[in-house]
Amino acid sequence: MLFLVCYFHTLYYIIILLLLKCCCPGAYRYPASIDPLAFICERLGGEEVEKQIKIRLNGVDKQVQAIEKAGHNYVMLQDLRDSRIDIGYDSEAGLPVVTVK
Repeated sequence: MLFLVCYFHTLYYIIILLLLKCCCPGAYRYPASIDPLAFICERLGGEEVEKQIKIRLNGVDKQVQAIEKAGHNYVMLQDLRDSRIDIGYDSEAGLPVVTVK
């Protein structure tokens, strides 16, 4: 869920950049030597790296897919599901639901 926030944050900057370029031509331009997307990615914390990491979940070691960005690891909530943890989604509230038995 947290890595989705980062993606939406990046998407927000890209949309703003495109709106400025399309709706307000000439209002603002990056210097010719700057790549706008690289500039935004650099400010958001650098590169993302997908990798397998080992976590200990309720005393059991488990391999999960993770995205590492700016020193933080982001894993999918579904990867945390086991015999004691249920992961669901409340469509009315639009929120993920984590239930520990």
